[in-house]
Amino acid sequence: CGEIIMAVKNRKMDSILADSAMREFLTCGFNDASLRRIADAAGTTTGSIYMRYANKDRLFCSLTECIVEETEKAFEELKPLYAACKTPDDLVKAAEAESDRILRILFEHYDAATLLLCKSEGSSASAFFAELVQRKVQESEAFFSGFPNSEDLKHTLDILVTVQFDMYRQILKNGYREPEARRCMELLMKFMNAGWTSLADELMEERRN
Repeated sequence: CGEIIMAVKNRKMDSILADSAMREFLTCGFNDASLRRIADAAGTTTGSIYMRYANKDRLFCSLTECIVEETEKAFEELKPLYAACKTPDDLVKAAEAESDRILRILFEHYDAATLLLCKSEGSSASAFFAELVQRKVQESEAFFSGFPNSEDLKHTLDILVTVQFDMYRQILKNGYREPEARRCMELLMKFMNAGWTSLADELMEERRN
C-alpha cells in the first residue's frame, strides 16, 4: 500500500511541476527561467526536479513534445497530398489543408505551442522551426524542380516558406485566440496562395514556350 500511495503522490507532483514549469517558461522564456522558482511555485525542491529531468532543457522539451509529435504526424499524413500535386491549384489545396491542420494543433496545445515557437531560444527545441522550414522548402523544391530556372528558385523558396511559417509564430506572439487567428490566417493564405499560383503559372508558361 505504501508503494501505491508514493506512486500516486509522485504522479501528482509530476503534474504540479509541469504546471509550474509551464507558467515559468511562458513568463520568462527558456533562457531566463529558473528551476528554483519552478520548484518554489510547486512547493518542492530543485532536487525533486532533477529526480525527474536531467536538466532545464529536458524539462522544457517535455512540455513541447506534444507539438513536435502532432506536427510530425500531420506532415506524414499530408505528404501524399503534396506528392500528388501537379498543378498550382493542387498546391493551393494542399497548403490550405496544411494550414487548417497546423492551426488545429496550435490551439489544441496553445501553451505548449507558444513555448516551442516563441519561448524556446537557448533550448534544444529552438531548432524545431528551422527544421520545419527546411522540410517544407524541400517539398516545395520537389514541386518546382521540373520547371525552368528551378535552381534560381531555391533561395526564393527558402525566404517564402520561412515567411509563411512565421505567420503561425506571429499569431501566437500576438496572443490571438482561435476565431480571430483562423480569420487572420485565412486572409494571409489567400495572399500567399495568390503569389504561389502566380509564380507557378508563370513557370508553367515558360515551360510550354
